[in-house]
Amino acid sequence: MAKIDKRELTRHEIIQVASECFLKNGYSHTTIKNICDELGMSPGNVTFNFPTKEHLFAELIDLLCDFQWEMMKREANGS
Repeated sequence: MAKIDKRELTRHEIIQVASECFLKNGYSHTTIKNICDELGMSPGNVTFNFPTKEHLFAELIDLLCDFQWEMMKREANGS
């Protein structure tokens, strides 16, 4: 059984909750505190993983671009 990287799980949880907050409240009206409140996590834990809201948003955009690129490659290959 593969060892689960707790830090990576925490990062994914933060990204998931942040994306929900961004969709619900908009990027401008979402704060790190909002995200922390939804997670039940301290601001220090969130900012350890993502120093600013901008870093968190950039990571989310990277993930979405990677996902879209993979979908386009599958479509092009007829998979």
